[in-house]
Amino acid sequence: MNTEDKKRLWFCSDYGIEFESVIKKLNKNGEEICIVSHDKQKNWRDISDENKEKARVAEENGYEIYGVGLNGILTGAVVKNLYHNTGVSTLEQVNEIVGDRLTLDEQFISAYALGGAEQMVQLSEKLKMNQKDTNTVIENVLFRNRRAIGIPLEKEAETLKQIQSSGKGKSDYEILVNLDQSLRPHNDEFVRI
Repeated sequence: MNTEDKKRLWFCSDYGIEFESVIKKLNKNGEEICIVSHDKQKNWRDISDENKEKARVAEENGYEIYGVGLNGILTGAVVKNLYHNTGVSTLEQVNEIVGDRLTLDEQFISAYALGGAEQMVQLSEKLKMNQKDTNTVIENVLFRNRRAIGIPLEKEAETLKQIQSSGKGKSDYEILVNLDQSLRPHNDEFVRI
């Protein structure tokens, strides 16, 4: 459903490559955005009173309110929270709403959000990419996701040394996937490795 004629206000988490891409897309399309901190504001009940009021006032003025990376409800306003569902990433849903198409980079980010590196491999096979290009794209997306979730380079280097010395993974690709699995915050539902 394309809602180009509607006024929209987006409340977006700032965590991970997918949400970072959503924010970039919304900015490119001139959408109104409020960034919420993922570690402190995962649920509508946790966002600041100022942002809650901003959403309520915007809705009274005819805006559709969207939550990207947020759960729950906002008392006094109708909010449309976007989730990964039935094989459609949040980034894909945002593109549909704003009437835009996914770039190739966004296609890989969406694949990663839905099914990790394996899903990106499947996409690269559909695109008839060779193994070297596939590995380069996957490495790039995984690296950017680690930056977007705030993993310091020092921690990444330390973990990589541990993986290499343990013999986990024989190929660069296997090492890369093991690195991401080792660094993934295990209690985080928004990161998909």
